[in-house]
Amino acid sequence: MEIANLILEYLRVILSWPPLVIASLIYFLVSQRQSIALLMARIRRLNFPGGELNTEPYETPSENKNGETILPPGKGTSASSGEIKSELSKIDPEFTYFLTSSLEANRHIISKLVDVLWGKLGFELFNPGVKTLNEKMNLIKDKIDKNAYRDLLSVTNKSDSHPTRQDLINIYIKSKYLVDYLRGLATRH
Repeated sequence: MEIANLILEYLRVILSWPPLVIASLIYFLVSQRQSIALLMARIRRLNFPGGELNTEPYETPSENKNGETILPPGKGTSASSGEIKSELSKIDPEFTYFLTSSLEANRHIISKLVDVLWGKLGFELFNPGVKTLNEKMNLIKDKIDKNAYRDLLSVTNKSDSHPTRQDLINIYIKSKYLVDYLRGLATRH
């Protein structure tokens, strides 16, 4: 009789409303995790009493099968790729110098923005020995968009000592997008 009463008390506790609500919530979250993930990916702004959270998607330039950069809609010019190439061939040879110096300036800005993100995300407290840009990028890669991280690696990679003009243009465009994206993250966190 004592065991039956003990079992009955356990059932009353388990079948009361708080455990049932928690179990139902867990079941709902697990069964709908893909839908919830898709919904969370579409959220651009959250306002709450302590502040606000803005998310900014990373628009990455893509490349066609010829390796030419294609800008996302609304960015750049509406001219065709062939028209752009013919105009570029007419431009002064100093354009390559302009591209390389602008790319270096963007790399420097990106390095400083990674440092700012590094500090704002609190990594410097837990990883005081990390000094190089590559070490910092590897640790913050989970905090930024995966396409942005991929472009970050390609922009900061200086292994090709004599890139083609098209490669320089592609890397420069990616660096401009990264500067805008990282600046947005650094000012919001």
